[in-house]
Amino acid sequence: MDISEVIRSRRTALGLSQAQLAKAAGVSLRQLARYEAGEQQPVLSAAVALADALGISIAQLAGKVSYDLDLSGDWWCA
Repeated sequence: MDISEVIRSRRTALGLSQAQLAKAAGVSLRQLARYEAGEQQPVLSAAVALADALGISIAQLAGKVSYDLDLSGDWWCA
């Protein structure tokens, strides 16, 4: 998965607008739109800020598949 696809899909999954994500990551709305369109790649500092704002790691932002297990919730045993 390309970084632009990761940003777009994670942003929509979180229910954020481009403006909200841009503000949370400290980048301009125009720049975020370029990242999502695949026109530019974020520099490292912007990538770190985007990953933090999206609640994912840099590796996940770069498109590396994560096999993290979500073990939250109620557990029952018998």
